[in-house]
Amino acid sequence: MSFLLRQLHINDAPFIDALFQDIKVMKYIGPVLTASKAAKLCQNMMQEQSKNRACYWVVTRSSDGKQVGLSSGHWRSTTATITLGIMVAKKFQNQGVFNVAQVKSIELVKKKFPVKYLTAFTHHQNDAAKYCYQKIGFKSETTTAVAKDGSHLIKWSCEVENHSSHNWT
Repeated sequence: MSFLLRQLHINDAPFIDALFQDIKVMKYIGPVLTASKAAKLCQNMMQEQSKNRACYWVVTRSSDGKQVGLSSGHWRSTTATITLGIMVAKKFQNQGVFNVAQVKSIELVKKKFPVKYLTAFTHHQNDAAKYCYQKIGFKSETTTAVAKDGSHLIKWSCEVENHSSHNWT
């Protein structure tokens, strides 16, 4: 199966709402959102995107355009860093969506921002995400962050100049 990324659009709101309200998708991300909070979050994503503070892409199945996930890149100009994130609908997990989406996201943010560093955070128990970040060249840092719910997060990073896209596939 192959996947494509396209820019988030307001018409994607129902899909985004469904992702943030799915307990299985949110397992390692945070608490499930109410419908009103998910709708507000989607509006905030659109605003961040329009102000060039972040990029959001809907991951679609190339054969029929079905929405399968959401990939993001948040820009921090003071450190020339992009923080990546991804959510994959439960039905499409373990099908290679993560690698395709993150590799393509990295290519896209490198074209849009003068990025020097890439970071991501994973829940300390999310072994699949940890494996995927390692596979695309990220290294875990010794320090961890604590999420709002008290769970521990692992910070992953890599320097853009030390990697080319052929290393990430």
